Amino acid sequence: MKKLILILLALIILPIAIAADPLYVYDDKEDVDLKINCQYSDYSLCNSTVNCYITINDPDTTNIVKNATMTYNDVYYNYTLQQNIIERNFGEYAISAYCDSGSESSLTQYKILISSENSRFPTYILLLIILVFIYFLLVLGITRNEIVTASLASMGLIVVGIYMHMNGMGDIKNWMTDMFALINMAIGCFLLLKIWGEEAMSQLGG
Repeated sequence: MKKLILILLALIILPIAIAADPLYVYDDKEDVDLKINCQYSDYSLCNSTVNCYITINDPDTTNIVKNATMTYNDVYYNYTLQQNIIERNFGEYAISAYCDSGSESSLTQYKILISSENSRFPTYILLLIILVFIYFLLVLGITRNEIVTASLASMGLIVVGIYMHMNGMGDIKNWMTDMFALINMAIGCFLLLKIWGEEAMSQLGG
């Protein structure tokens, strides 16, 4: 039982840990101005003789920009990602910017999130709250041997899992959200069958 509770808690913490990954959030209806700082090894700012190039992969890891030249702007380099490329293509974009002065080079990597709500997790947070509540009911039902509570919680996991598999979590839908959805569906199905299977056996035995 303790192991089961630990597994359930781990599944609650998992999406929160994923959410902690720092991202810059942009609206899919606007151009995205991507900027990086460029410094020499002595921490002085790069001058216009340094060339910086940017590579961008979309949420499906498809390369949409490859080694494009960034523009020098005194204290930073920038590149404008056009709105028509990102429109309705929500999720995390991986950014890699490479600068080379001839004698020194540097690599900057980070992620951005393209969202229709210009906010990171409105729907995501709601789903997490629902999942935490469902897992709380599930643990409560199992520890207190309340079949109805545990069964309802198991069915809740299945329903939420199906929703996440079809719609993702907020604007984020990728293999991680699909996997998380399938895990929750599998746990819900397994526990529901186990609960009512044991109940049927006890009735037959009685």
